[in-house]
Amino acid sequence: MPVHPIIQRALRRAYHRGHHELPRRSLAEIRQYYEETELPRLASPDYAEYQVLGATLRLHCPIKTAKPLPVVIYFRASAYIFGNIDDTDYFAHHLAKYLKCIVAVIEPRRAPEYKFPIPFNDCIAGIHYLIEHHAKLQINPNKMAVWGESSGGNFAAAVCHYLKAEKVNNIGLQVLFYPMLDYYQHHLYPSKQDFGEGFLMDKALADWFVAQYITDPMQCQDPRISPLLAENFEKLPQTLVIGAQYDPMRDESCAYVEKLVKAKVPAKAFFLPGMIHGFLLYTSKLEAPRFAQRYAANFLKDGFLGL
Repeated sequence: MPVHPIIQRALRRAYHRGHHELPRRSLAEIRQYYEETELPRLASPDYAEYQVLGATLRLHCPIKTAKPLPVVIYFRASAYIFGNIDDTDYFAHHLAKYLKCIVAVIEPRRAPEYKFPIPFNDCIAGIHYLIEHHAKLQINPNKMAVWGESSGGNFAAAVCHYLKAEKVNNIGLQVLFYPMLDYYQHHLYPSKQDFGEGFLMDKALADWFVAQYITDPMQCQDPRISPLLAENFEKLPQTLVIGAQYDPMRDESCAYVEKLVKAKVPAKAFFLPGMIHGFLLYTSKLEAPRFAQRYAANFLKDGFLGL
């Protein structure tokens, strides 16, 4: 299927604005470019907020109940460098309301001011805080899930591997939207070559993003950065991966799901035809991203019943 016409127009506008030149611009200019993206906002978001290590932990719970609730730990798409936690309020609020659960947004410190492993450690600290303070926060520690998008998908997958190695088995479900899972083995994935230019997540730009996050290219072999390179995939959370036909990261998502299935972890994936990396930005204009969000939310709703 060809790229959706609305996405095609968005691509033309982006490259006309100089999207292909972003890796040659300053950090401030790149942040400004992405912060001009229009995101839905809540007029007066209602949440509880905590500072944990260097991370901000924001809990959305729009329902009142005396019993502990499931929690979805949300990691936003940031390419490690742009945006802030306010970008998550609209979605986190509505997801919490739909699932009748708590949505806990973990916002690690941004690169390049804070390099790996600092942002990753912030994510781990936020999850430990949720588990250790579950009674105070009215969280059911046996019904926990992660949801990550793009670089947030990288954090979500990586923390699941790390926590499993720590024998912290509270997270039972994970949802990954077009995750970045392998920064080391570019040559193994045809989608990296097929869609590495002209579909917004250009190779030069993706390389620039990860260069802000790391201090040494050899760090990309670390499973905390490239979770696809982890040695053990057994006993990971039940997983849903949702990707895009024209995403350079498509094939590494397939490889990740294959490893999960081989390790007998319940896992499935689908890739939206005509879509590109970051398609959730078009939720207000297209049905396909809305369908993907509903499908993922229902995956969690059903999954919580089984935990």
